[in-house]
Amino acid sequence: SPNMLYCTYMNYIAEIISANGAEVLNDIANWLPVILPSIVTAVVFIASGLFVWRLIRRQRKLKYSITLVSLKDNKLPWLIADAVIGIVILICIYRLIAPPDTLLDTMLKYYNLGSGSARAVVACAALIAISAEAVTASLTASHTAVVDRGVYTLTGFMEWYRVYDYYVDPDKKYVMLSTSKNGPLTLKGTTPPLRFRTEDLDKLKFILNKNKNKFISRSEQ
Repeated sequence: SPNMLYCTYMNYIAEIISANGAEVLNDIANWLPVILPSIVTAVVFIASGLFVWRLIRRQRKLKYSITLVSLKDNKLPWLIADAVIGIVILICIYRLIAPPDTLLDTMLKYYNLGSGSARAVVACAALIAISAEAVTASLTASHTAVVDRGVYTLTGFMEWYRVYDYYVDPDKKYVMLSTSKNGPLTLKGTTPPLRFRTEDLDKLKFILNKNKNKFISRSEQ
């Protein structure tokens, strides 16, 4: 009967889909150790690229702004990060060009990966390290300063209406700015210590004291 033929046909289609689905799932499971690192690599690459692009754009704006007081942040952590990530990149490159029977390839084969798949994972690790190196290198090369419109910090720009308070240490020659009403010595909304020259102390205090009140006037609007 037509109904029996229809049911038989649909059962046949269901068996084909079921068999193909199992095969597809098996292929996905085999490639999952490569697919997941590739997705993570793409996300990290895009995010780091956007961060570096925004940082370069801010540095260009700083270059063409009127600098009132030059500031310096601590570059040592970024220099250490540059060196460590550089070593990781070299290790990844070595693993990519090394013979197949290396320790890394042997370990990756425990995850049922072939030599090509193992090298693809290492390549993803290398790209992630290169992205991180681009971020830390750009932070190492960036500059901070007080300009007429606000303060360029390491990772952003604080307009005057965002500066609620500040703390200046005349002995250690550094300043900390805060966007929090709890004050500049709390972690929330506080910049890292930014160093200045001794001859800029009075000028810096005058500029900060003059402009910090813009936070209060802005909040009252």
